[in-house]
Amino acid sequence: MSASAAPLGRALAAGRRSERLTGRLLLLADALCLLVAFTLATHLTDWVRTTFMAASPGSFYDDFLPQRTLQLYLLGSALCCWFALKGHYSARHPFATEAQQLLLGVLIAALIDGYLQFALKVQPSRIWLSTTWLFAGALLVLSRVALKRALFHLGPWRCPTVLVGSPTALEEVARLLGHDPYVGQVITRKLPVEGGGLERLARELEALVEAGQCRYVLVAFDENAVRATQEAARLVDERFRLPHGVIPALRDMSITGMELHKFFGHDLVVLSNRQASAIGTKLVYKRAFDLVGASLLLLF
Repeated sequence: MSASAAPLGRALAAGRRSERLTGRLLLLADALCLLVAFTLATHLTDWVRTTFMAASPGSFYDDFLPQRTLQLYLLGSALCCWFALKGHYSARHPFATEAQQLLLGVLIAALIDGYLQFALKVQPSRIWLSTTWLFAGALLVLSRVALKRALFHLGPWRCPTVLVGSPTALEEVARLLGHDPYVGQVITRKLPVEGGGLERLARELEALVEAGQCRYVLVAFDENAVRATQEAARLVDERFRLPHGVIPALRDMSITGMELHKFFGHDLVVLSNRQASAIGTKLVYKRAFDLVGASLLLLF
């Protein structure tokens, strides 16, 4: 390993350690949220039954607590594994994307939980079932926001981000990114692809990585500098092995309803725009699924 490669490798390793640490903190926070949700739901259900139903304290869970605890432990573990597969502990997503996935995962877990209680003929309390997952969904979303904001202000969640592209693309992207504590990307430098060539870009990126000012690279394509931007993106991917993202040049085009399609075994991706009729059909199916899911929760 060369003298310049050694500090570069250490800087990249330090960035990966920081990302793993924040990922573990997020996983731990999710596990604690599920535990707190179960505890709050248990106490709330007990209070409702003793206050409004004249039941004795703890009567509804005396015979079911061990089985219910094991059941929720398995469901909670599966839920966290699903979040991990979605990149919640290893990548940075906008709040809307993560919130949608969190609530969808909680809804699916609640439906499975209700079905298991129905199939096993073990139904200690519907209030207990519904409040557990209502608390879980609310706590997961709130804890994500609170923890990421706290880690952003303390430092670990800050991700020094370098923008690469043409001057026009850099200014446009910089106006939109870098101001969201939830994503945590802090723009430290804007590197134009024109002027100086790839070697100049490589030297500047290497210096920024070694200084701890670059842990993520965002390459913004521009229709006026496609070749230079493509070479810069290949440089980041092959030489530095840095986490990076690509913003395609889609100015003056509607991206509503676009989906990313990958071709297996080929370096080719296609952004397809769904027809308006297909979007309407999908909305109908989504509403039907919501109604069926809500009905199952009420029944079970």
